Formats: sequence, structure tokens, C-alpha cells
Amino acid sequence: MTHGGYMQAAVCRRGHVIDDLIEPAVTRREPLPKHCKKCGALVLTECPQCTTRIQGSARGAVAWEWNPPDFCHQCGSPYPWVSREGIAYQIENLLEADDLPQGDRRVLVEQLASLREPAGDAAVENRQMAALRLLKSGAPKAWALAGPVLQGILTAEMRRQLGLPPA
Repeated sequence: MTHGGYMQAAVCRRGHVIDDLIEPAVTRREPLPKHCKKCGALVLTECPQCTTRIQGSARGAVAWEWNPPDFCHQCGSPYPWVSREGIAYQIENLLEADDLPQGDRRVLVEQLASLREPAGDAAVENRQMAALRLLKSGAPKAWALAGPVLQGILTAEMRRQLGLPPA
């Protein structure tokens, strides 16, 4: 099904592409699978937040390896497969909800860059914890909105240190 010159896509919750050129249901030969054949995750064809169709390849595009978008083009919400970098971008976007002076926002954005690094190293986790504590105390509106997005990167220990309930 097209939307603005693009076909609809089907992607599993872990980001495996099922189809980036979904035909309308009336002409489709086979139904879309409900679960991914690679990992068993639920297959999505629309944004879980606003139900806008996931934008696939451009109609009439030459075949190439298509990568699913990290964010919904309609509401800006991250898809479940979003990368660590995408999560950091989303939190930076949420800072716009806080009435922060530009200088404070810049300091937070610089600190939040550590969220792009994979956890596992104590020094990295310490930088990430410092950034998250600064976000929690300095931008309470953004902190409240970031909760669901942060679930994908917080370890149990980080959750405990931030005073969050276990996942």
C-alpha cells in the first residue's frame, strides 16, 4: 500500500525486514506473517504509537538493500528496533519539552553523547550514569518522557542506581 509515493513495509520488533514493498491486501498472494521467521518477534506494519504505516521503499524504486527507519515519519516516535544512537537522539529531542536555557541544554546534549557507547565497560557506564543523573535532575520533563525509551539500554544496576523499578 502506498503512502506519499512510498510502499508500506513490514518489520519485526527486532528490526528484521519482512517486506519493504507490501502490496495492497486485495492483490497480495500470501498474507504477511504475524511473527518473524528469524527470531519469532511480532511483525509490525505500522507505528505502535500513532498507527501510521511504516514507510517502505519508494514506489518504482530499483531493488537495493532497504533498511527500516529508526523513527516514525509521522509522530517521530522511535520504533522498537531503534539503535543506541537513535535512543540518544530521541532523548535529545525530548529536551525540547523542557524549558531549559540553551546553555543547560547544550551541556546535557554533550553529556548524553555517552549513551551512544555500548555498555559493559565500567568507565562507559559511569559516564552514562552521570549523564542520566544530570538529565533526571536538570530536565525533569524530558526525564519523565524518556522513561520508555531508556528501557532498552538500562542495565538492572543502572535502574537500581537511578531509583527506577526493575524491568
